[in-house]
Amino acid sequence: MSSKSLEIAHITIDGIEVDETTKIDSKQVTTQKMSDVLRMFNEKKPMFIKFYANWCGHCKTNEVLWKEMIHSAKADNNVKNANVAIVEIESKIVGKELDKIMSGTKNLKIDGFPTIGSITYDNNNQAIFKAYNGKRDAKDMFAAVKDLANGMKSGSMQGGKKRKTIKKRKTIKKRKTNRKRKIIKRKTNRRR
Repeated sequence: MSSKSLEIAHITIDGIEVDETTKIDSKQVTTQKMSDVLRMFNEKKPMFIKFYANWCGHCKTNEVLWKEMIHSAKADNNVKNANVAIVEIESKIVGKELDKIMSGTKNLKIDGFPTIGSITYDNNNQAIFKAYNGKRDAKDMFAAVKDLANGMKSGSMQGGKKRKTIKKRKTIKKRKTNRKRKIIKRKTNRRR
């Protein structure tokens, strides 16, 4: 069953959200099955993806903003009709069913929670993860999804290349002195 429109996945163990305070509304998502996410991956569907942990304070704070971003995506006709997915996966799934996506995606490393980014595909159909480095608010995350839906590179995403930072260099004027350096040769007691 292939879908050429926006798909929203929220994947947890047994399809049940562990933390009741951030329970996902089943009306907000199109699937809660890992098999559907694997199907999207195999169909080369671009994904805006978040890996989270239910015990993580940053993840709990981000959950409300993530829901706002989903609401904005569903309201925008360009995103709603685009062939993209918004995926949220609980950390306990990582290393089990998710191995196919993890091993088949270049640059995908989950070093902390939440890990947010996009999975896109190059000309050779190789999956590439690009970390999201923008503000973690609903507006900026929605802009990244919109860019993904439009097939553009988002300014808030980065791939294997690191950001270029401009460093200001201080030029220190060398002081001219008339002093001469004295070179002192020290005698050593070593035997040769």
